[in-house]
Amino acid sequence: MLAIKAPVAIHVAVLSGAAYLEAGKGRCVVCRVLPGAVPDDFTSVHRVTYRTAAGIDTIGLAVPDLIEWYPASALGEQVLGTVQNMSKLLALVEALFR
Repeated sequence: MLAIKAPVAIHVAVLSGAAYLEAGKGRCVVCRVLPGAVPDDFTSVHRVTYRTAAGIDTIGLAVPDLIEWYPASALGEQVLGTVQNMSKLLALVEALFR
């Protein structure tokens, strides 16, 4: 996840792969991560944990319905963590296009 350069940080999971990002296309696909938690049987989001700029560990929800193209320049330098079980998140995203 990366923090977006903005007055208030917006957390996102970057869905574009490393090869795409290294190609320097100037844009990337992201999925917004909202703070909060849901019951374990809630299936339309993917739970992630990340550390805020204040150093607080937080649970968030990667919401596949909130996929956006961002210019690569919008991404901050701060890497907040790596999404565990990324394949599950990608499966949720892929389901939107079927």
